[in-house]
Amino acid sequence: WQRLLVGGAYGTLAAAVFGFGAMFLHTWREYEVFNTRHIRYEQRLTALESDIAYDEVYLTRLLKSPDFFEHVARERLGYARADEWVFKFREGRVSSHGSVSG
Repeated sequence: WQRLLVGGAYGTLAAAVFGFGAMFLHTWREYEVFNTRHIRYEQRLTALESDIAYDEVYLTRLLKSPDFFEHVARERLGYARADEWVFKFREGRVSSHGSVSG
């Protein structure tokens, strides 16, 4: 009986070690997934913070610099002064429009 008890104890111990090992492996894999996700989120946050900083500088320039404001209005919106013409080139053709804005 003593051999049977010792064998059973070793078997139980081996099963416990195997069970805890499997549980640890599962937990480790979860940790790696969460850590990878965390790193991606940190990178995205850094990129967004950089975008916000750029936008703040851009907005400040837009609000405080009349020359920059005029440049943006001309380039992005196609505005022109009353005595100017805007030429838009599309697919090899030229179209002209009178002043869009005064």
